[in-house]
Amino acid sequence: MNVLSFVSDKVYDGIWCNASLLHLKKNEIKIALTNLLKYLKHNGVIYASFKYGVFEGIRDGRYYTDLNENDIVLFPGKVLETKISLDQMDRGNNWFNVYLTKD
Repeated sequence: MNVLSFVSDKVYDGIWCNASLLHLKKNEIKIALTNLLKYLKHNGVIYASFKYGVFEGIRDGRYYTDLNENDIVLFPGKVLETKISLDQMDRGNNWFNVYLTKD
């Protein structure tokens, strides 16, 4: 399913986007999250993770958008928390983690 055109007849307590939205172009991330917020319950939370950095383009044959604290403007709704975490699989990259909810 394409997250940009996701449709549901349900609303959710939480939406988990672990290392998935990072394959969208930067301008598509806000569109996808705005769409997903429509399916979030009041006080629900969306989690999204991105490789930490400034890269946008093809890497290892796949499209990636890396994000950092300066990209917080991409996130619709209310950002509850951001944090940087180490890659638990020891691949040499850090992760930018974002938790957001509706305004």
